[in-house]
Amino acid sequence: MVFEYKGNPGAEVYQKTSSSANTIKLLTLAAAINPELAQNPISIYPNPASDLVNIDLGVNDKAEVSIFNLNGENVLTTKFYGRINKISMSNLAKGVYTVQIEIDRKCVNSILIVQ
Repeated sequence: MVFEYKGNPGAEVYQKTSSSANTIKLLTLAAAINPELAQNPISIYPNPASDLVNIDLGVNDKAEVSIFNLNGENVLTTKFYGRINKISMSNLAKGVYTVQIEIDRKCVNSILIVQ
């Protein structure tokens, strides 16, 4: 499980609450290679999710999204045509997943927690 925190090493204060307003702004090495991704981040919310998860592609309107379980097995792949898209979590077991979003042959990865 991943938690946001502040403070110095050894004296961290962890944010353990969740809210439907919590979002993750993805800024990865891909953003360093492609500055456009840093200016137009992709958002996944709510995270943790239980029923639906929203994926906001920022300025992009086309992407392929794949979700992998912790064994590396692809449990869902879908194509998006539109900026904000919803994925049902009803077919996924509770747990931690990796979300891979491919836009114009560039990939961004994030963690998704299903409750």
